[in-house]
Amino acid sequence: MSLDNLLKINQLQVHTATREATLRLLEAAKRNIADAHISAVSGK
Repeated sequence: MSLDNLLKINQLQVHTATREATLRLLEAAKRNIADAHISAVSGK
């Protein structure tokens, strides 16, 4: 299924990200990667 098809059936929406939103996502990803390297965190 193509992206155009998903748009037509409303399973995908066009979104224009702001610089600030992109930076927030990148910071969250950095925190998640750093957290993944902590061995003292429980897997539960």
